[in-house]
Amino acid sequence: IPDREGRLAIHVLLEAGAPHVNVNQADDESKTTDTARQTHIINTLIDANPQSLLVRDYKTGLFPFMIAATSNTEGANESTRELETIFRLLLESTEVISYCIQ
Repeated sequence: IPDREGRLAIHVLLEAGAPHVNVNQADDESKTTDTARQTHIINTLIDANPQSLLVRDYKTGLFPFMIAATSNTEGANESTRELETIFRLLLESTEVISYCIQ
């Protein structure tokens, strides 16, 4: 369900840097808890509406994997997490690649 700006929750969360990967290690326990919560939310949104991965964000015009690619990260662990997120989003919506190539 889009918000009042026409954006889906997955777009907003990915733009905020929420990961779509399971994280076993983090710099501190609070980061692990926050990241695990965000990961669970992203997974729940995808499970509830897998087609959302094929929807361009109303605000940016980007697909979810593209939004994940534009988020700012710091450090090697964050960059790896970002790449894993992009990869997993693409694996779950391989048809978006065909669409982008056309």
